[in-house]
Amino acid sequence: MNPNIWRGRDRLVLDGSMGQSLKSKGVDVPTDIWSAHALMEAPDVVRELHTDYIRAGADIITTNNYACTPYYLKTRGLEDRLEELTTLSTRLAREAVQQSNTETLIAGALPPLGGSYDPNDVLDAATSWPINRKIVKALTDDIDLIICETMSSITEARMTAEVAAETGKPVWLALTLADNDSGTLRSGESLADTVTALKGLEIDSWLFNCCIPLAITAGIKILKTLIDRPIGAYANAFGPVPDGWTLEEGGITYDEALDADMYEVHAKAWQDLGASIIGGCCGIGPDHIHKVSALG
Repeated sequence: MNPNIWRGRDRLVLDGSMGQSLKSKGVDVPTDIWSAHALMEAPDVVRELHTDYIRAGADIITTNNYACTPYYLKTRGLEDRLEELTTLSTRLAREAVQQSNTETLIAGALPPLGGSYDPNDVLDAATSWPINRKIVKALTDDIDLIICETMSSITEARMTAEVAAETGKPVWLALTLADNDSGTLRSGESLADTVTALKGLEIDSWLFNCCIPLAITAGIKILKTLIDRPIGAYANAFGPVPDGWTLEEGGITYDEALDADMYEVHAKAWQDLGASIIGGCCGIGPDHIHKVSALG
């Protein structure tokens, strides 16, 4: 565990979502390339939202490059802007930290290179490694750690974490679980098999993200018996994702999304179970993170 990340603290607060929070600020966010669109059309709002999370109590903010991958960029003919947009996402995060005059850390995101949630859409190693290395290089040395986000299968998690580990920076691995209480990856693979398969990789913290709170609660109970590393959690505000759903088709409703008070209840439960890194994923905004940061 890298002591420079923790700075003597026993708990860290992550930020929340970008996509839905950008919409709340009036930014027109297409579902497929929302990251790239916001970076190109509303960079000041991206920076402002980073600042909102810092003010809400986030110890760590994440670069806004989740949907800046060839998978999404090619649909709009933007493949050649991957490095430019990824580097911009880092610069905006760093500017937000500097303007807030805090010691907030920056996590550089390594997202899925295929469709989110789809273990059948994971690229092979020969294809994924060069892309992930390109993303890592574009994130620049201005990040403090790398977070491999929304990993839906053992294969995807291992390939992504291997490239992240090459940087020498702390590596956080965020797994996305089936939206039930099984505690399995979306691929159906168990956490025990996942930990075994990734043995030998230097993973500083293990997290769960982009699934319902119930799934994360089940996952923490299992994972804490398998590892001796910090455990983290950042859930979605909306209900279970329908089978076969893809990010580009959109259609997820936030009408019955968890409000800040409801999310606080889940966050407290995770903390009581031993999670020491807590934030929010899709639909979780600064108000939610403020409640998380105020947990005793």
